[in-house]
Amino acid sequence: MALISVLLLSGLLALAPILCLLVLVRHRRRALPSGVVVYSDAAGNAKTLVSPHRPLSGKPDYILRLRRGGHVPVEFKSYRYGAQPPHSDLLQVGAYLVLLEDLQGRPPPYGVLRYADRSLRVPYTPTLRSEVLRVLAELVANGDTTPPGNAHPSLCRACPFMPVCDEARTDKGAWLA
Repeated sequence: MALISVLLLSGLLALAPILCLLVLVRHRRRALPSGVVVYSDAAGNAKTLVSPHRPLSGKPDYILRLRRGGHVPVEFKSYRYGAQPPHSDLLQVGAYLVLLEDLQGRPPPYGVLRYADRSLRVPYTPTLRSEVLRVLAELVANGDTTPPGNAHPSLCRACPFMPVCDEARTDKGAWLA
């Protein structure tokens, strides 16, 4: 019996470094970049950031000031990351990147999408910037001032545009008055 206990204990001790490594890897996948939070809309009452150069405004969940300089927008999503992030998520972070560039006069290095199960760095590439500016130009040309409505009432209810949206829905599918 003592031999079995010794073998079991030594086996657990041998597995401990592997388990610690797995926990560290999992934590790194979920962790945000190191930095100081300089803006937070976690409570939903932060000041809306407004571009001085174009009709663009927004409220990222967080803005981090990185240790090596620069600011990074962080957007939290309550759902899990799928095979690919939704294109709308990428455009949202891209819009925050353009907004920060307009406000600071220099481009941020990347943005972060924080899903329920992991974080994704979204590089601020010329392609992403061009696409955001193209979509913004289309919205302005069409006279759109709010994003299109969402078919999911629970997401619609949490949307920051809900008070001014013509397409806001309740949980029962009826249009809000």
